[in-house]
Amino acid sequence: MWKPILACIALSLTLPLAAIESILPNDGTFETDGGYFTNYWCDRPNSLSWQVVEDADGGHCLRLELPGGMEHQGVSGEPFEVQAHTTYTCRMKIQLDEGVSAQAALVNCDWKDTTFMTLGNLGEDGLCAVEFTPKFSGRYWLLLDFANTSQDTAGATIDDIQLFKGNLRMMALDSIPEGENLLTGNNSYEGGDGFFSQIWAGQGSPLELAEDDDAPAGCMYATTMVDADDCHSYTGPRLFMDKDRKYVFSCWVKADRPTTCEFITVHTAWKDTQMHKFHVTTEWNRIEIPFTVKFSSDYSLVLELTNRNQPTPVQISFDAVKLEFGTQATPFVQEKTFYAGAKLPGDNNGIFFPKENPTLKILAIDKRDELPQEATCTITVSDYSQRVVREFSQPAVWTKRESASWTSQCPWTGSASSSTE
Repeated sequence: MWKPILACIALSLTLPLAAIESILPNDGTFETDGGYFTNYWCDRPNSLSWQVVEDADGGHCLRLELPGGMEHQGVSGEPFEVQAHTTYTCRMKIQLDEGVSAQAALVNCDWKDTTFMTLGNLGEDGLCAVEFTPKFSGRYWLLLDFANTSQDTAGATIDDIQLFKGNLRMMALDSIPEGENLLTGNNSYEGGDGFFSQIWAGQGSPLELAEDDDAPAGCMYATTMVDADDCHSYTGPRLFMDKDRKYVFSCWVKADRPTTCEFITVHTAWKDTQMHKFHVTTEWNRIEIPFTVKFSSDYSLVLELTNRNQPTPVQISFDAVKLEFGTQATPFVQEKTFYAGAKLPGDNNGIFFPKENPTLKILAIDKRDELPQEATCTITVSDYSQRVVREFSQPAVWTKRESASWTSQCPWTGSASSSTE
């Protein structure tokens, strides 16, 4: 089973930089002279050494030098006008060396209103965002405050600074079209994990992937065996939800005997928890749960597969998970059109011994409607030290959905793996 790497950056951070007008009075990209943070600290000079340097893409960024053991020193920029009780979002790219922490603050020029928000490396490119709501109307300035817990000189790199009016996460929701799945992940479970792949509150065991020609979306689905008088609960990354919107959750479910499960929405601070029960039969059925939330805030979604007050275990399966705006679910759209993967016998975890004849099953699912498709199947055999001891390739032409197998005697102790190109 392969697992997709899921970035933990909120959707709100992915809005194009050019799509939002920044209210900062100086250049936040440092491509021109006099960029923000380069020459102002309220009534005194900036307390940290800095220089504008070239970045990996040929542009420019601000590099700060942070002495070892330093606490609460920072840089600021020129003041600007804000309105009281209005949400502002600060977004930037920031990379911090080992031992360095950073905070951002929107500071009233009279020092009557200062709130610090922690920053960090939230993604591979360091993109992060924080929100502020000033108490007063008037002139404020943006402050970055740093600490360096190591004894060695370290650094911080800053680029693409923006400050604009509005809730960035709400703006991200506005950009999502009706019918689009709000849940990240491979939610048709074709060879990978979907949104509900994390165990909630220690209840349950990791999901398994199963194959069935009659699966609602593709040929794979998620399944788990729930013990007697037990429950398995699964969740995913927290989602920002809007109290003024209507949502509908849907998925296909079945069990080896009828049972009742729950879909739960949990507010981050536990101020709004809603439980929605649904019935599961022995046939694939799509359940739809319309709901709203009480706050515009982060929520966890929990799929709780229950078997309470029952003397025997139950196998529960689900597929084609979707969350969207509205009161009625729209058809689930499979995320990808081509999948390829390999299966080895499960009893020995892909490890074979001399004179054994392992059978490797290659599975391809092609929904591109452009058959036949040419491909190359490569088989790699490695030993316990992951050294390749044999590798061979074979051309393949997929004319329809089917499986093919090769039987090969292994004159070594090793494990077999495959890839398709």
